[in-house]
Amino acid sequence: MVLPSATELAWIGALTSLALAAIAFVGAALSRRGIANALGLGPSRLSGGQLVWIVLGGLGCSHALDSALALTGLGELGALAALDSVLRQARPSELAWLLLGLALGPGIAEELLFRGWLQRALLLYRRWPPLLAVATSAAAFGIMHVDPIHAGAAAVLGFYLGVVAWRAESVWPSLLCHVVNNALAVLTAGGALPRDGIGLAVGVLPLAVGCWVLWKRPDPAGESV
Repeated sequence: MVLPSATELAWIGALTSLALAAIAFVGAALSRRGIANALGLGPSRLSGGQLVWIVLGGLGCSHALDSALALTGLGELGALAALDSVLRQARPSELAWLLLGLALGPGIAEELLFRGWLQRALLLYRRWPPLLAVATSAAAFGIMHVDPIHAGAAAVLGFYLGVVAWRAESVWPSLLCHVVNNALAVLTAGGALPRDGIGLAVGVLPLAVGCWVLWKRPDPAGESV
């Protein structure tokens, strides 16, 4: 299997992000409810303090998943292992491109499409129950990653991001979580963070706090998950 270079990977990520963002904007434009409303671009209902814990919760979720995959040996298989290999070999001069193509671009485009357009369409316009709308957008987000292991991990993280967007009544907090998470993944691809039992515990703690903060947030429009 021939792996792309870091620069090629960054370009693939950037072009894919442009395509996903285009789909989101076209879908929002066709909704006739206004692009900003259809994509969830209104102000967040979360306070600054809540947002900090929720971002840390997203990082905890991602790191707990990485640690669980490492402990089971699944992290050495498929697309995740290939991605990690490319990032480990990246030169410092390629870092800015990687952050653009794998962190900023996907964080924005994927949130606009899955937590913005799709989830809001199901939740607000189709009147699906919140849990079902969030789970559906998370499943679609996972399927987009194709590789079974990567797809499963992405779906779990996508569920957390979906709850964030729903409770915030805005896509901005989940977008921030996504960008920060991807950026940290790029920056720590060399193994700066432990991926073992300790890493799993370290990830679960902020995730639990983030979930508690989201749980305490008053239900949007009086609805309940």
